[in-house]
Amino acid sequence: MLRYSYPFKGGNRITTPFGKPGEWKCGWHIGVDLVGIGTKKIHPIAAGVVKSINKHGAAYGTHITIAHPDGTESLYAHMLEQYRKVGEGVDIDSLIGIMGATGNTKGAHLHLEIHKGGYRYPPKDSSPEECAWLLDPIKYLNEKIALYQEEEKMPDKVPEWQIKAAEEVCDKLKLTNKADWLQKVKNAETLTIGEMFAILNKMK
Repeated sequence: MLRYSYPFKGGNRITTPFGKPGEWKCGWHIGVDLVGIGTKKIHPIAAGVVKSINKHGAAYGTHITIAHPDGTESLYAHMLEQYRKVGEGVDIDSLIGIMGATGNTKGAHLHLEIHKGGYRYPPKDSSPEECAWLLDPIKYLNEKIALYQEEEKMPDKVPEWQIKAAEEVCDKLKLTNKADWLQKVKNAETLTIGEMFAILNKMK
């Protein structure tokens, strides 16, 4: 599973949320504005490949986009400096730039956008509901981070041959609670000392 993370390692605060109505060309804020807490260093939200640099207009200031393996594309704007080249691979630990105030902005921050299927600016007088390819970065990141953390807690999948072997042993030794024993194997649980002695006793 692709691992996601926030762009600032030290945390961040939101200054302008996704979807806020305003004087933007399309009529609403298509990303989220973040200010780093304790750091100005910007990292990718997920592993990917740098797709473009300063390609989407002067209003974004110094900006780059990164294409991710799941089909999304993230954009990082208003940076003071950026350190990558088009075609370069990056991951969540790569330093891609420094928070700044370049382009159309009133103060230093990171403007982050997430697009499905590549960058596309929405039509004039549209709405977030009409532009499903534009994702709410905070909601999307929170969901992806939670999914990854949940998957990390799950035990590794046990090979089918091990489950079948355990079933044959249960039948051969006539172990009680066969279903419970098989579930232990599927969950990759470690046997207690008492359980091991019980099995050895059956093998006499």
